[in-house]
Amino acid sequence: MPTDLEEHHRGRRAVASERDRWDAWDAFVAGQPFPGFMQSGAWVRCRAKRGFEHLAVWLRDETQALVGGAVVGRWARDGRAFYCVQDGPLLPPQLDDAQLVLQALLARVERLRQEDPARVSHLRIEPRRPLGDWQAALMAGFEPAQGDDAFCEPRHTRLLDLTPDDETRLAAMTPKGRYNVRLARRHGVTVVCERGRSALDEFMDIRLETAERQGLTVRPRAYFGDILRAFGEHADLYFAQFGQRRLATALVIRFGGTGFYFMGASRAERRDVMAPYLLHHEIAGALRAQGCRLYDLWGIAPPDEPDHAWAAISAFKRKLGGAEMTWMPTLDLVYDREAYDEFCREDAASRGLAAAVSASGAQPLMVADTHS
Repeated sequence: MPTDLEEHHRGRRAVASERDRWDAWDAFVAGQPFPGFMQSGAWVRCRAKRGFEHLAVWLRDETQALVGGAVVGRWARDGRAFYCVQDGPLLPPQLDDAQLVLQALLARVERLRQEDPARVSHLRIEPRRPLGDWQAALMAGFEPAQGDDAFCEPRHTRLLDLTPDDETRLAAMTPKGRYNVRLARRHGVTVVCERGRSALDEFMDIRLETAERQGLTVRPRAYFGDILRAFGEHADLYFAQFGQRRLATALVIRFGGTGFYFMGASRAERRDVMAPYLLHHEIAGALRAQGCRLYDLWGIAPPDEPDHAWAAISAFKRKLGGAEMTWMPTLDLVYDREAYDEFCREDAASRGLAAAVSASGAQPLMVADTHS
């Protein structure tokens, strides 16, 4: 079970050793039943480009094999802070072992909290595990988050099985989805995959059009540029085009045998050619060719909330086929109930500011990485 944690220091040898440790961690994360890229070294590097730092807590057994851990982010403002573990923590499958590893992780985070100059309200975790699959967190005193604030990642998604061939995947769609893919092909819609500045410019143009049309907040170009640089060949921009006009786009990240539809957008024009349907069908085929087993459509509305803000995009995603997955809820371990209640009562303006910081990259300000 977990050994004591050790601090690592930078230096020529330490950098190489650190790289090896991150490679080992990435392999460990990728080997999970449902790996999440927000626990990867690339995501940490992406956020570091924006001036954010993290605390890595890596737990090993007596043989030095990784048994669990987490990359912990810290978000702070106006003398308040909270900690956030996206797509984690990672624990062993056996409940007894999971409890031991989780307690070691929480003990290290508690040391951090004791040293934190800010008033820390809570530790948030979002395990990428099916609902009801994991009880260790509940037994450790975590509770479901109050509401869906700007720092909650989607807990409902659709997963497309990429192992079948093109025709079999088409047959798994709803009749309407299958019809629209074939209609797009008849109209001559094509799908291309690109990287580089011009592709990012085009992606941002379509994102801005979509945001203006739907009244959404747009993350800056640099945010997406950081992602593309950090993930390198494992992040792609896809476009569906009609003639020379690009009508829909998607940013897809590959990690651990899964392709993630992280961000996308579409233009309002030429909806009749059904470009988004062919876009995602072709993305699924490309991911399959690259060795991925799953295509994660990333976020849908809960099935029992027909008036949810994501109802329309969720209806679209359901037509693409796949199986619905509900992850464990966002869970909070409350350290300071008064500060936590204040966090939960933040008004829309405050949450808008938090959204600009982004739920998909909480604002961590750690001063060191730690692991064992």
